[in-house]
Amino acid sequence: RKHFALPAEWRDGGHTLVHFEGVFHHAALFLNGRYLQSHECGYTGFTVRLDNASARFGDDEVNVLAVRADASFGSGHWYEGGGIYRPVWLTHVPPTHIVHDGLFVPPESDGSLVVPSAELQLGGSGSLAVRFTLLDGDTVLATNASNVAVAAGMRDVEAAAAAPTTIVSTELRPPRGAVTLWSTHTPKMYTVRAEVLLLASEARGRAMVAGELVDALEVDVGLRTTEWHAGGFKLNGAPLKLRGFSHHNSIGGL
Repeated sequence: RKHFALPAEWRDGGHTLVHFEGVFHHAALFLNGRYLQSHECGYTGFTVRLDNASARFGDDEVNVLAVRADASFGSGHWYEGGGIYRPVWLTHVPPTHIVHDGLFVPPESDGSLVVPSAELQLGGSGSLAVRFTLLDGDTVLATNASNVAVAAGMRDVEAAAAAPTTIVSTELRPPRGAVTLWSTHTPKMYTVRAEVLLLASEARGRAMVAGELVDALEVDVGLRTTEWHAGGFKLNGAPLKLRGFSHHNSIGGL
């Protein structure tokens, strides 16, 4: 059980979320004695929303989040453990936001084209733009934006436990020769940032101005090409031998 308080300002607009990176094996969640949801896989994360349940807001209000983890069934042929064994995150996000781990950048690229995508949960109504930027440190290599229209009543996120989401993607084309491909000898990393900007709004809650940043998320990525063929594996067009071993989640045998 976890006892905690939620800021009073979180009561007005937005979503209060708890994200579990891993609970083994069957997790059942209760907030202030009310059942919320269950998750049945210790190796995948999951998110539960609190503000539309029985959450209490204010410094003097105490919430109790209880997690019942049952690892008595479903184990593999090795001991997989039980309980909350990965980090837990409490966040508050606007009604329209990028979902947890919602920014994806395929690393398969020769450096001339990067195609990121962001998964959005949409709330309110109005017009949005999602701006994607490829960065090398503080240097902008490429940027592009995609517009998203949110129809009134299209996403009633105030009532839904898990509102539908939409995928927005674009193409980023850095200058020729600007990208160093990731390799075992030069593990060069770049940053891709996704920003959700308000173009026009009829959203409920406080007034927002056009161009205001609604949400943002960044991921680091190493761009490279891979090939599998009869002669073996190639990384960026060059042969590369792979050596390794298979281990379980906790590497308990080492």
